[in-house]
Amino acid sequence: SKKVFNYHPLLMIICFCFMTIASLSFRHYTLVSRRFRKVMHGLSWTIALLCGAVSLIAVFQSHNDVTSGLVANMYSLHSWVGSSVVVFYLLQWLVGLYAFGFGNPSWKAAAIIAHKYIGPIIYQGMA
Repeated sequence: SKKVFNYHPLLMIICFCFMTIASLSFRHYTLVSRRFRKVMHGLSWTIALLCGAVSLIAVFQSHNDVTSGLVANMYSLHSWVGSSVVVFYLLQWLVGLYAFGFGNPSWKAAAIIAHKYIGPIIYQGMA
């Protein structure tokens, strides 16, 4: 229904807020330990991912609702750009989780270069 769709903009704004916290937490919060910054960075990105996922579910549910009228999915540039950002973000999150959570030091060294540059691109795509 149309009420379900209202969760999309709300959750996307919350998602963007947590993305901002995650981005700033690792670079600018120097008064806390590196380990705490890493945990805060990962946790903020995880919350952002969950908000984004629930937001997309809300959009698809509202578009596929028979009672309020069916609306085509993926019909605008906004839909395609948004979905692309979410896919790239999920890949970035999975690589980050593996490399920095479970990977060996050589994998971390290789992944940090891509992680440092692809992350801001995804963040700008979200904006």
